Order: sequence, then structure tokens, then C-alpha cells
Amino acid sequence: MSRFTYDHLHLRAADPEALATWFSTFLDGERKAVVDASGKKRIIMEVAGHTLFVEEVDAGTAGTPAAPFRGLEHLGLGVKDIRAVMEEMRAKGVKIAMEVKELRPDLKIGFIEGPEGVRVELLQRG
Repeated sequence: MSRFTYDHLHLRAADPEALATWFSTFLDGERKAVVDASGKKRIIMEVAGHTLFVEEVDAGTAGTPAAPFRGLEHLGLGVKDIRAVMEEMRAKGVKIAMEVKELRPDLKIGFIEGPEGVRVELLQRG
């Protein structure tokens, strides 16, 4: 058994409210707390059973490069009906970064994009 457990994913944003609102509005994210982190706002959220920290950075901080890039590139969330979810996202005005692709008979994926260039992969397995 691993001695490690998942704790959180830490996202940084010039406008943490906009990013947290995007996760709440489109991905059923739940705000758990807002705390001061060394003088910066940190919004603690739960998304798909995982903890996300959405923390403020100075506006001059470098942004996310265009994908693909090295390092942590996206968050992957499983769904039961990817085509229906992608159509729901489109109807709500969410940016579709990649339309649904069938990679294998048992795997379909698509990407959406939120504020700060945060990309979320939606996956339907089975």
C-alpha cells in the first residue's frame, strides 16, 4: 500500500473568483472555504470529490502556455454521457477546446477550457 494519499491540486489565477465561479457553475464545484494565504485570497473547493486550491497571484505573473506543454496540463473528469455533457457545456457558453474524439471503442474524450487557460478533459469510459 502506498504511504501517499491525494491531498489537493493547487491552481493560481489573477482572478481566483472567476476561476472558482467557473468550476462551481460548469463542473458542480463546491466552495468549502476562503482563506488568506500570505496576503493572497485562496478559495478551497471540492470538484468531483477532489480538493482544489484556487489562489490569487499578481496580475504580472506568467500565464498558462498553449497546450500541449510540459508539466501539469489538465484535470481529467469522468462522465457517463460525454456527448450530452459537451452539448450542455456548449449551450452554457463554455469554450470547447477539443470536440469529442473516440480514441478506442471504450474511450471517448473532449476538452473544455476555463479562465486562465485551465483545461479540463472530460472522459467517458466503457
